[in-house]
Amino acid sequence: MKKIVLIFILIFSCFLFCGCDKTKPYLTFNAEPINTKTVYEAQKIFKPNQTVNFALLMPKGFKQEYIRMQIIKRADNIPYGGATIYMAKDVFVDVNKKFYIDKFIIRQEGCYVVRFFYGNKTYKPFIENVLWVKN
Repeated sequence: MKKIVLIFILIFSCFLFCGCDKTKPYLTFNAEPINTKTVYEAQKIFKPNQTVNFALLMPKGFKQEYIRMQIIKRADNIPYGGATIYMAKDVFVDVNKKFYIDKFIIRQEGCYVVRFFYGNKTYKPFIENVLWVKN
């Protein structure tokens, strides 16, 4: 009986403490336009000149109405990691909404990091995600 109770407590604690955090921001990419069906179907690999649709979901909402999106291309031939800014875009978002949806096109192959900052804190992104462009 003690083993059954111990197993039940162990399983319950796994569900309680090991679940995903639904209060953190979520950034997803997809080749299809973002809607309620494609928002959770993440895609990480794209072809050159293919449209990359993305959704930034903020369960707690945006803290400011001004955010900056930055796309950085990682250099593969540098042993300690080099990077160049591929694109930067300043965006005004509605603080009453809890999402931001947009798209962009990357024309060169490589590994890219998409990062979002609040307007006054450009030294620390509040979310970032990686995608690859390959033929």
